[in-house]
Amino acid sequence: MDISKSPGPIAPEAQPRRIRILHTNDVHGAISPLPDEVVLGRPAELGGSAYTATLVDRARAQDPGRTLLLDAGDVVHGQAATDLDRGKSMMEIMGEVGYDAATLGNHDFHWGVGNMLERLAEARHPVVIANVVMEDGSPVPNTRPNKLFDLDGVKVGVTGLLTAQTATEQRKDRIEGVRFLDEATALRENLQTLRQQGAELILVMSHMGLDKDRELASRFPGEGLVILGGHSHDRVTGPERLAGNYVVQAGSMGKEIGELVLSLDRRSVVEVAHRLIPVDSATVPPDPEVAALVARYEERAEREMGKILTEIPKRMGRSERTDSPVGNLVTDAMRHAAGTQVAFINSDALRRDLEAGPLRRRDLYEMMPFGSEVMRGELTGNQIMAALEHSIENRSLSPQFHTPFLQVSGMRFAYDAALPAGERILAAEVDGQPLEAGATYTVALDDFLCLGKMGYESFAEAEWEPTGVEMLDAMATWASRGLPAPGPRRIDDRTEIGAHGSPVHP
Repeated sequence: MDISKSPGPIAPEAQPRRIRILHTNDVHGAISPLPDEVVLGRPAELGGSAYTATLVDRARAQDPGRTLLLDAGDVVHGQAATDLDRGKSMMEIMGEVGYDAATLGNHDFHWGVGNMLERLAEARHPVVIANVVMEDGSPVPNTRPNKLFDLDGVKVGVTGLLTAQTATEQRKDRIEGVRFLDEATALRENLQTLRQQGAELILVMSHMGLDKDRELASRFPGEGLVILGGHSHDRVTGPERLAGNYVVQAGSMGKEIGELVLSLDRRSVVEVAHRLIPVDSATVPPDPEVAALVARYEERAEREMGKILTEIPKRMGRSERTDSPVGNLVTDAMRHAAGTQVAFINSDALRRDLEAGPLRRRDLYEMMPFGSEVMRGELTGNQIMAALEHSIENRSLSPQFHTPFLQVSGMRFAYDAALPAGERILAAEVDGQPLEAGATYTVALDDFLCLGKMGYESFAEAEWEPTGVEMLDAMATWASRGLPAPGPRRIDDRTEIGAHGSPVHP
Protein backbone atom coordinates (compact mmCIF):
# COMPACT_ATOMS: atom_id res chain seq x y z
CA MET A 1 0.00 0.00 0.00
CA ASP A 2 1.39 3.38 -1.01
CA ILE A 3 0.68 5.52 2.05
CA SER A 4 1.95 8.62 0.24
CA LYS A 5 -1.33 8.61 -1.65
CA SER A 6 -3.53 8.10 1.38
CA PRO A 7 -6.22 10.79 1.77
CA GLY A 8 -5.33 11.16 5.43
CA PRO A 9 -7.74 11.42 8.36
CA ILE A 10 -11.34 12.33 7.62
CA ALA A 11 -12.15 15.88 8.74
CA PRO A 12 -14.77 15.95 11.51
CA GLU A 13 -18.24 17.14 10.54
CA ALA A 14 -18.70 20.79 11.48
CA GLN A 15 -20.77 21.10 14.63
CA PRO A 16 -24.12 22.90 14.27
CA ARG A 17 -24.01 26.48 15.48
CA ARG A 18 -26.55 27.44 18.11
CA ILE A 19 -28.27 30.80 18.61
CA ARG A 20 -30.99 31.90 21.00
CA ILE A 21 -33.83 34.34 20.15
CA LEU A 22 -35.97 35.80 22.93
CA HIS A 23 -39.15 37.55 21.86
CA THR A 24 -42.09 39.46 23.28
CA ASN A 25 -45.16 41.07 21.73
CA ASP A 26 -48.15 43.17 22.77
CA VAL A 27 -46.65 44.20 26.11
CA HIS A 28 -48.95 47.26 26.09
CA GLY A 29 -46.97 49.18 28.67
CA ALA A 30 -47.20 46.46 31.32
CA ILE A 31 -44.13 46.99 33.48
CA SER A 32 -45.48 45.31 36.64
CA PRO A 33 -46.89 41.80 37.23
CA LEU A 34 -50.56 41.26 36.39
CA PRO A 35 -53.08 38.65 37.60
CA ASP A 36 -53.30 35.55 35.40
CA GLU A 37 -55.02 32.16 35.65
CA VAL A 38 -54.20 30.70 32.22
CA VAL A 39 -50.43 30.41 31.85
CA LEU A 40 -49.72 28.30 34.95
CA GLY A 41 -53.20 26.83 35.23
CA ARG A 42 -53.70 28.58 38.57
CA PRO A 43 -53.86 32.16 39.88
CA ALA A 44 -50.49 33.89 39.62
CA GLU A 45 -48.88 37.30 39.20
CA LEU A 46 -47.02 37.24 35.91
CA GLY A 47 -44.98 39.71 33.88
CA GLY A 48 -43.10 42.83 34.86
CA SER A 49 -40.03 44.42 33.31
CA ALA A 50 -37.73 43.81 36.28
CA TYR A 51 -38.43 40.07 36.19
CA THR A 52 -38.12 39.98 32.41
CA ALA A 53 -34.69 41.61 32.71
CA THR A 54 -33.52 38.83 35.02
CA LEU A 55 -34.62 36.11 32.61
CA VAL A 56 -32.96 37.91 29.70
CA ASP A 57 -29.69 38.23 31.63
CA ARG A 58 -29.77 34.51 32.44
CA ALA A 59 -30.27 33.60 28.78
CA ARG A 60 -27.44 35.85 27.65
CA ALA A 61 -25.15 34.29 30.24
CA GLN A 62 -25.90 30.85 28.79
CA ASP A 63 -25.27 31.95 25.20
CA PRO A 64 -23.05 35.05 25.32
CA GLY A 65 -22.84 36.79 21.97
CA ARG A 66 -25.41 34.43 20.49
CA THR A 67 -28.66 35.84 21.95
CA LEU A 68 -31.12 38.43 20.62
CA LEU A 69 -34.08 40.05 22.41
CA LEU A 70 -36.78 41.27 19.99
CA ASP A 71 -40.28 42.73 20.29
CA ALA A 72 -43.04 42.36 17.67
CA GLY A 73 -44.94 45.59 18.35
CA ASP A 74 -47.49 47.27 20.62
CA VAL A 75 -45.01 47.72 23.42
CA VAL A 76 -46.81 50.93 24.45
CA HIS A 77 -50.38 51.89 25.38
CA GLY A 78 -52.54 50.12 27.90
CA GLN A 79 -51.19 50.74 31.39
CA ALA A 80 -51.39 53.95 33.39
CA ALA A 81 -47.80 53.81 34.61
CA THR A 82 -46.37 54.19 31.11
CA ASP A 83 -49.30 55.92 29.40
CA LEU A 84 -49.17 59.08 31.51
CA ASP A 85 -46.17 60.23 29.46
CA ARG A 86 -47.44 58.60 26.25
CA GLY A 87 -44.86 55.83 26.20
CA LYS A 88 -41.71 57.84 26.99
CA SER A 89 -41.14 55.81 30.16
CA MET A 90 -41.55 52.58 28.20
CA MET A 91 -38.70 53.52 25.89
CA GLU A 92 -36.46 54.06 28.91
CA ILE A 93 -37.42 50.73 30.43
CA MET A 94 -36.89 48.86 27.15
CA GLY A 95 -33.41 50.34 27.04
CA GLU A 96 -32.66 49.11 30.55
CA VAL A 97 -33.99 45.61 29.82
CA GLY A 98 -31.76 45.53 26.76
CA TYR A 99 -33.87 44.98 23.66
CA ASP A 100 -31.83 44.49 20.48
CA ALA A 101 -34.63 45.52 18.09
CA ALA A 102 -38.38 46.00 17.87
CA THR A 103 -41.01 46.74 15.26
CA LEU A 104 -44.13 48.94 15.24
CA GLY A 105 -47.62 47.90 16.31
CA ASN A 106 -50.94 49.56 15.56
CA HIS A 107 -51.15 50.96 19.11
CA ASP A 108 -47.86 52.80 18.65
CA PHE A 109 -50.00 55.31 16.73
CA HIS A 110 -52.50 55.78 19.56
CA TRP A 111 -51.31 59.32 20.37
CA GLY A 112 -50.67 60.23 16.74
CA VAL A 113 -47.71 60.16 14.37
CA GLY A 114 -46.00 63.12 16.05
CA ASN A 115 -45.85 61.37 19.40
CA MET A 116 -44.69 58.16 17.74
CA LEU A 117 -41.82 60.03 16.08
CA GLU A 118 -40.78 61.42 19.47
CA ARG A 119 -40.70 57.90 20.94
CA LEU A 120 -38.68 56.60 17.99
CA ALA A 121 -36.10 59.33 18.57
CA GLU A 122 -35.80 58.24 22.24
CA ALA A 123 -35.51 54.49 21.62
CA ARG A 124 -32.12 53.02 22.41
CA HIS A 125 -32.80 49.97 20.24
CA PRO A 126 -33.22 49.88 16.44
CA VAL A 127 -36.85 50.04 15.29
CA VAL A 128 -37.19 47.86 12.19
CA ILE A 129 -40.24 48.30 9.96
CA ALA A 130 -40.39 47.47 6.25
CA ASN A 131 -43.91 48.46 5.23
CA VAL A 132 -44.60 51.80 6.94
CA VAL A 133 -43.31 54.97 5.26
CA MET A 134 -44.02 58.67 5.44
CA GLU A 135 -46.69 60.10 3.14
CA ASP A 136 -44.05 61.13 0.59
CA GLY A 137 -42.59 57.61 0.53
CA SER A 138 -39.51 58.42 2.59
CA PRO A 139 -38.53 56.18 5.52
CA VAL A 140 -40.06 56.91 8.90
CA PRO A 141 -37.35 58.82 10.83
CA ASN A 142 -35.29 56.68 13.21
CA THR A 143 -36.45 53.43 11.63
CA ARG A 144 -34.90 51.06 9.13
CA PRO A 145 -36.46 48.34 6.93
CA ASN A 146 -34.02 45.64 8.00
CA LYS A 147 -30.95 44.95 10.11
CA LEU A 148 -28.21 42.33 9.99
CA PHE A 149 -26.84 40.90 13.25
CA ASP A 150 -23.70 38.81 13.64
CA LEU A 151 -24.23 36.29 16.41
CA ASP A 152 -20.83 34.69 16.96
CA GLY A 153 -20.38 34.21 13.22
CA VAL A 154 -24.01 33.45 12.37
CA LYS A 155 -25.47 36.22 10.22
CA VAL A 156 -29.10 36.84 11.21
CA GLY A 157 -31.29 39.20 9.20
CA VAL A 158 -34.21 40.91 10.90
CA THR A 159 -37.11 42.78 9.33
CA GLY A 160 -40.47 44.00 10.63
CA LEU A 161 -44.05 44.18 9.35
CA LEU A 162 -47.20 45.89 10.59
CA THR A 163 -50.64 44.88 9.36
CA ALA A 164 -51.65 47.16 6.48
CA GLN A 165 -55.17 47.07 7.94
CA THR A 166 -53.94 49.71 10.38
CA ALA A 167 -54.90 52.16 7.62
CA THR A 168 -58.57 51.33 8.21
CA GLU A 169 -58.57 50.01 11.78
CA GLN A 170 -56.90 53.04 13.36
CA ARG A 171 -58.49 56.48 13.57
CA LYS A 172 -57.51 58.64 10.59
CA ASP A 173 -56.23 61.52 12.70
CA ARG A 174 -53.81 59.17 14.46
CA ILE A 175 -52.11 57.94 11.27
CA GLU A 176 -52.09 61.15 9.25
CA GLY A 177 -48.72 61.53 7.54
CA VAL A 178 -47.80 57.86 7.04
CA ARG A 179 -48.66 55.12 4.55
CA PHE A 180 -48.91 51.36 4.99
CA LEU A 181 -47.52 49.19 2.21
CA ASP A 182 -48.38 45.64 1.21
CA GLU A 183 -46.76 43.30 3.70
CA ALA A 184 -45.71 40.49 1.34
CA THR A 185 -44.20 42.90 -1.19
CA ALA A 186 -42.17 44.62 1.52
CA LEU A 187 -40.99 41.28 2.90
CA ARG A 188 -39.93 40.05 -0.52
CA GLU A 189 -37.81 43.15 -1.13
CA ASN A 190 -36.10 43.00 2.25
CA LEU A 191 -35.63 39.26 2.08
CA GLN A 192 -33.63 39.77 -1.09
CA THR A 193 -31.60 42.58 0.48
CA LEU A 194 -30.74 40.55 3.56
CA ARG A 195 -29.78 37.49 1.51
CA GLN A 196 -27.46 39.65 -0.57
CA GLN A 197 -25.85 40.82 2.67
CA GLY A 198 -25.15 37.21 3.61
CA ALA A 199 -28.01 36.50 6.03
CA GLU A 200 -28.18 32.80 6.87
CA LEU A 201 -31.42 33.16 8.84
CA ILE A 202 -34.29 35.65 8.46
CA LEU A 203 -36.40 36.71 11.44
CA VAL A 204 -39.65 38.56 10.73
CA MET A 205 -41.06 40.61 13.62
CA SER A 206 -44.68 40.60 12.50
CA HIS A 207 -47.51 42.61 14.02
CA MET A 208 -50.23 41.15 11.80
CA GLY A 209 -51.91 38.41 13.87
CA LEU A 210 -51.57 34.65 13.80
CA ASP A 211 -53.86 33.99 10.83
CA LYS A 212 -51.99 36.47 8.62
CA ASP A 213 -48.64 35.12 9.82
CA ARG A 214 -49.72 31.65 8.69
CA GLU A 215 -50.82 33.07 5.35
CA LEU A 216 -47.51 34.89 4.99
CA ALA A 217 -45.56 31.71 5.72
CA SER A 218 -47.49 29.86 3.01
CA ARG A 219 -46.63 32.58 0.46
CA PHE A 220 -42.88 32.13 0.99
CA PRO A 221 -42.39 28.35 0.75
CA GLY A 222 -38.99 26.96 1.59
CA GLU A 223 -37.45 30.24 2.74
CA GLY A 224 -36.81 29.06 6.29
CA LEU A 225 -38.32 32.22 7.76
CA VAL A 226 -38.91 32.50 11.49
CA ILE A 227 -41.96 34.70 12.04
CA LEU A 228 -42.10 36.23 15.52
CA GLY A 229 -45.75 37.19 15.72
CA GLY A 230 -47.93 39.69 17.52
CA HIS A 231 -51.24 41.57 17.35
CA SER A 232 -53.58 38.64 18.05
CA HIS A 233 -52.21 37.92 21.55
CA ASP A 234 -51.93 34.17 20.85
CA ARG A 235 -49.83 31.80 22.90
CA VAL A 236 -47.99 29.65 20.34
CA THR A 237 -45.78 27.20 22.15
CA GLY A 238 -45.02 25.37 18.88
CA PRO A 239 -43.35 26.37 16.81
CA GLU A 240 -45.84 25.97 13.98
CA ARG A 241 -44.12 24.82 10.80
CA LEU A 242 -45.73 25.93 7.54
CA ALA A 243 -44.24 25.59 4.05
CA GLY A 244 -40.75 25.30 5.46
CA ASN A 245 -41.15 28.36 7.69
CA TYR A 246 -41.77 28.75 11.44
CA VAL A 247 -44.43 30.80 13.25
CA VAL A 248 -44.41 31.64 16.97
CA GLN A 249 -46.06 34.16 19.29
CA ALA A 250 -45.78 34.90 23.02
CA GLY A 251 -49.23 35.85 24.30
CA SER A 252 -49.44 39.41 25.62
CA MET A 253 -48.72 41.81 28.46
CA GLY A 254 -45.21 40.40 28.95
CA LYS A 255 -46.54 37.49 31.01
CA GLU A 256 -44.27 35.13 29.09
CA ILE A 257 -41.10 35.39 27.04
CA GLY A 258 -40.81 33.33 23.88
CA GLU A 259 -37.51 31.48 23.56
CA LEU A 260 -36.27 30.02 20.29
CA VAL A 261 -33.12 27.93 20.22
CA LEU A 262 -31.98 27.29 16.65
CA SER A 263 -29.19 25.09 15.39
CA LEU A 264 -27.73 25.80 11.95
CA ASP A 265 -25.31 23.89 9.73
CA ARG A 266 -23.51 25.48 6.82
CA ARG A 267 -26.64 25.55 4.68
CA SER A 268 -29.79 25.83 6.79
CA VAL A 269 -31.56 25.50 10.10
CA VAL A 270 -31.38 21.89 11.24
CA GLU A 271 -33.22 22.13 14.56
CA VAL A 272 -35.72 24.53 16.12
CA ALA A 273 -36.89 24.40 19.72
CA HIS A 274 -39.39 26.88 21.13
CA ARG A 275 -41.03 27.43 24.48
CA LEU A 276 -42.87 30.13 26.38
CA ILE A 277 -41.15 31.01 29.65
CA PRO A 278 -43.51 32.32 32.37
CA VAL A 279 -42.33 35.58 33.87
CA ASP A 280 -43.33 34.46 37.36
CA SER A 281 -42.74 37.08 40.03
CA ALA A 282 -43.01 34.39 42.72
CA THR A 283 -39.98 32.48 41.48
CA VAL A 284 -37.88 34.97 39.49
CA PRO A 285 -35.98 37.69 41.39
CA PRO A 286 -36.32 41.23 40.00
CA ASP A 287 -33.42 43.09 38.47
CA PRO A 288 -32.80 45.84 41.07
CA GLU A 289 -32.04 48.67 38.63
CA VAL A 290 -35.09 48.01 36.46
CA ALA A 291 -37.22 47.49 39.59
CA ALA A 292 -36.26 50.96 40.87
CA LEU A 293 -37.26 52.51 37.55
CA VAL A 294 -40.59 50.65 37.53
CA ALA A 295 -41.32 51.74 41.10
CA ARG A 296 -40.83 55.38 40.14
CA TYR A 297 -43.38 55.21 37.35
CA GLU A 298 -45.86 53.13 39.36
CA GLU A 299 -45.75 55.66 42.20
CA ARG A 300 -46.49 58.45 39.73
CA ALA A 301 -49.50 56.58 38.37
CA GLU A 302 -50.83 55.98 41.86
CA ARG A 303 -50.52 59.66 42.74
CA GLU A 304 -52.34 60.79 39.61
CA MET A 305 -54.90 58.01 39.09
CA GLY A 306 -55.17 56.18 42.40
CA LYS A 307 -58.38 57.80 43.65
CA ILE A 308 -60.79 55.14 44.96
CA LEU A 309 -64.21 55.42 43.34
CA THR A 310 -66.05 52.56 45.02
CA GLU A 311 -65.63 49.02 46.32
CA ILE A 312 -66.20 45.96 44.14
CA PRO A 313 -67.65 43.19 46.31
CA LYS A 314 -66.79 40.41 43.84
CA ARG A 315 -64.51 40.06 40.83
CA MET A 316 -66.08 41.40 37.64
CA GLY A 317 -65.24 39.36 34.55
CA ARG A 318 -65.67 39.62 30.78
CA SER A 319 -67.18 37.37 28.12
CA GLU A 320 -66.63 36.90 24.40
CA ARG A 321 -70.12 35.53 23.64
CA THR A 322 -72.56 36.71 26.33
CA ASP A 323 -73.05 39.80 28.44
CA SER A 324 -70.67 40.23 31.37
CA PRO A 325 -70.27 42.31 34.55
CA VAL A 326 -67.52 44.43 32.98
CA GLY A 327 -69.49 44.85 29.75
CA ASN A 328 -72.58 45.84 31.72
CA LEU A 329 -70.64 48.45 33.69
CA VAL A 330 -69.22 50.05 30.54
CA THR A 331 -72.42 50.09 28.51
CA ASP A 332 -74.55 51.28 31.45
CA ALA A 333 -72.10 54.15 31.94
CA MET A 334 -72.28 55.04 28.24
CA ARG A 335 -76.08 54.96 28.16
CA HIS A 336 -76.28 57.14 31.26
CA ALA A 337 -73.76 59.66 29.90
CA ALA A 338 -75.49 59.93 26.51
CA GLY A 339 -79.08 59.70 27.77
CA THR A 340 -79.98 57.01 25.24
CA GLN A 341 -82.18 53.93 25.15
CA VAL A 342 -79.38 51.56 24.15
CA ALA A 343 -75.58 51.35 24.29
CA PHE A 344 -73.08 48.99 22.65
CA ILE A 345 -69.38 48.30 23.06
CA ASN A 346 -67.27 45.58 21.42
CA SER A 347 -65.81 42.97 23.77
CA ASP A 348 -62.34 43.51 22.30
CA ALA A 349 -62.30 47.00 23.84
CA LEU A 350 -62.44 45.50 27.35
CA ARG A 351 -58.86 44.58 28.11
CA ARG A 352 -58.97 43.16 31.65
CA ASP A 353 -61.24 41.96 34.45
CA LEU A 354 -61.83 44.09 37.54
CA GLU A 355 -60.71 42.49 40.78
CA ALA A 356 -62.70 42.58 44.02
CA GLY A 357 -61.76 45.41 46.36
CA PRO A 358 -61.17 49.14 45.89
CA LEU A 359 -61.90 50.35 42.36
CA ARG A 360 -59.61 53.17 41.26
CA ARG A 361 -59.80 55.44 38.26
CA ARG A 362 -56.59 53.73 37.17
CA ASP A 363 -58.31 50.34 37.11
CA LEU A 364 -61.00 51.65 34.77
CA TYR A 365 -58.39 53.18 32.49
CA GLU A 366 -56.39 49.96 32.25
CA MET A 367 -59.58 47.99 31.61
CA MET A 368 -60.39 50.26 28.62
CA PRO A 369 -57.35 52.43 27.82
CA PHE A 370 -58.38 54.04 24.54
CA GLY A 371 -59.20 57.63 25.46
CA SER A 372 -62.34 57.48 23.34
CA GLU A 373 -65.46 59.64 23.58
CA VAL A 374 -69.09 58.67 24.06
CA MET A 375 -71.12 59.37 20.90
CA ARG A 376 -74.89 59.70 20.51
CA GLY A 377 -77.01 58.81 17.49
CA GLU A 378 -80.08 57.00 16.20
CA LEU A 379 -80.41 53.55 14.63
CA THR A 380 -83.40 51.73 13.21
CA GLY A 381 -84.39 48.32 14.46
CA ASN A 382 -83.11 46.87 11.19
CA GLN A 383 -79.71 48.48 11.67
CA ILE A 384 -79.51 47.13 15.23
CA MET A 385 -80.45 43.65 14.00
CA ALA A 386 -77.71 43.82 11.34
CA ALA A 387 -75.19 44.74 14.04
CA LEU A 388 -76.32 41.88 16.30
CA GLU A 389 -76.04 39.40 13.40
CA HIS A 390 -72.48 40.59 12.71
CA SER A 391 -71.69 40.34 16.41
CA ILE A 392 -72.84 36.73 16.58
CA GLU A 393 -71.20 35.66 13.32
CA ASN A 394 -67.83 36.99 14.48
CA ARG A 395 -67.95 36.05 18.15
CA SER A 396 -64.90 34.31 19.54
CA LEU A 397 -64.70 31.16 21.63
CA SER A 398 -61.05 31.75 22.56
CA PRO A 399 -59.93 33.10 25.94
CA GLN A 400 -58.19 36.06 24.29
CA PHE A 401 -61.34 38.25 23.90
CA HIS A 402 -60.19 39.42 20.46
CA THR A 403 -63.75 39.64 19.22
CA PRO A 404 -66.24 42.27 18.05
CA PHE A 405 -69.05 40.59 20.03
CA LEU A 406 -71.29 43.33 21.40
CA GLN A 407 -71.88 44.05 25.06
CA VAL A 408 -75.22 45.82 25.51
CA SER A 409 -77.22 48.07 27.81
CA GLY A 410 -80.92 48.95 27.56
CA MET A 411 -81.81 45.87 25.54
CA ARG A 412 -81.81 42.10 25.73
CA PHE A 413 -81.49 39.51 23.00
CA ALA A 414 -81.24 35.76 22.53
CA TYR A 415 -79.38 34.03 19.70
CA ASP A 416 -78.52 30.67 18.22
CA ALA A 417 -75.26 30.83 16.28
CA ALA A 418 -75.99 27.49 14.57
CA LEU A 419 -78.88 28.95 12.59
CA PRO A 420 -78.42 30.48 9.11
CA ALA A 421 -77.37 34.11 8.72
CA GLY A 422 -80.36 36.40 9.15
CA GLU A 423 -82.12 33.93 11.42
CA ARG A 424 -79.76 33.81 14.39
CA ILE A 425 -81.59 36.37 16.55
CA LEU A 426 -84.32 34.43 18.34
CA ALA A 427 -85.72 37.40 20.25
CA ALA A 428 -84.76 41.01 21.03
CA GLU A 429 -86.33 43.78 23.06
CA VAL A 430 -85.67 47.39 24.11
CA ASP A 431 -87.19 48.82 27.28
CA GLY A 432 -89.10 45.58 27.71
CA GLN A 433 -90.76 45.82 24.29
CA PRO A 434 -89.97 43.76 21.17
CA LEU A 435 -87.44 45.39 18.84
CA GLU A 436 -89.31 46.79 15.84
CA ALA A 437 -87.58 46.75 12.46
CA GLY A 438 -88.83 50.17 11.34
CA ALA A 439 -88.67 51.95 14.68
CA THR A 440 -85.87 54.38 15.59
CA TYR A 441 -83.88 54.05 18.80
CA THR A 442 -81.35 56.37 20.45
CA VAL A 443 -77.98 54.66 20.81
CA ALA A 444 -74.63 55.35 22.48
CA LEU A 445 -71.37 54.11 20.94
CA ASP A 446 -67.75 55.11 21.34
CA ASP A 447 -65.95 57.13 18.65
CA PHE A 448 -64.41 53.94 17.24
CA LEU A 449 -67.49 51.80 16.62
CA CYS A 450 -69.54 54.68 15.25
CA LEU A 451 -67.16 54.77 12.25
CA GLY A 452 -68.19 51.23 11.34
CA LYS A 453 -64.98 49.68 12.66
CA MET A 454 -64.71 45.90 13.21
CA GLY A 455 -67.19 45.35 10.39
CA TYR A 456 -70.17 47.18 11.90
CA GLU A 457 -71.30 48.75 8.64
CA SER A 458 -74.80 49.57 9.90
CA PHE A 459 -73.30 51.81 12.60
CA ALA A 460 -71.53 53.87 9.93
CA GLU A 461 -74.87 54.53 8.20
CA ALA A 462 -76.07 56.77 11.05
CA GLU A 463 -75.22 60.33 12.03
CA TRP A 464 -73.33 60.60 15.32
CA GLU A 465 -72.70 63.58 17.54
CA PRO A 466 -70.13 63.82 20.34
CA THR A 467 -71.42 64.07 23.89
CA GLY A 468 -68.26 65.77 25.14
CA VAL A 469 -67.87 62.96 27.70
CA GLU A 470 -64.80 60.73 27.59
CA MET A 471 -65.36 57.04 28.22
CA LEU A 472 -63.14 57.10 31.31
CA ASP A 473 -65.14 59.96 32.86
CA ALA A 474 -68.42 58.23 32.03
CA MET A 475 -67.26 55.01 33.69
CA ALA A 476 -65.86 56.79 36.74
CA THR A 477 -69.08 58.77 37.26
CA TRP A 478 -71.22 55.67 36.94
CA ALA A 479 -68.98 53.53 39.15
CA SER A 480 -68.94 56.19 41.87
CA ARG A 481 -72.62 55.44 42.43
CA GLY A 482 -71.66 51.97 43.65
CA LEU A 483 -71.62 48.64 41.84
CA PRO A 484 -73.73 45.59 42.71
CA ALA A 485 -72.08 42.26 43.30
CA PRO A 486 -72.22 40.19 40.12
CA GLY A 487 -74.22 37.14 41.05
CA PRO A 488 -74.97 33.85 39.29
CA ARG A 489 -76.54 34.08 35.85
CA ARG A 490 -80.17 35.14 36.18
CA ILE A 491 -83.28 34.94 34.01
CA ASP A 492 -83.00 38.65 33.15
CA ASP A 493 -79.45 38.51 31.73
CA ARG A 494 -79.00 40.68 28.66
CA THR A 495 -77.73 38.00 26.28
CA GLU A 496 -78.97 34.41 26.14
CA ILE A 497 -77.68 31.54 24.00
CA GLY A 498 -80.49 29.31 22.77
CA ALA A 499 -80.31 25.66 21.85
CA HIS A 500 -80.56 25.06 18.10
CA GLY A 501 -84.13 25.63 16.97
CA SER A 502 -85.61 26.17 20.43
CA PRO A 503 -87.66 29.30 21.16
CA VAL A 504 -85.96 31.62 23.63
CA HIS A 505 -87.54 34.73 25.09
CA PRO A 506 -85.18 37.26 26.65
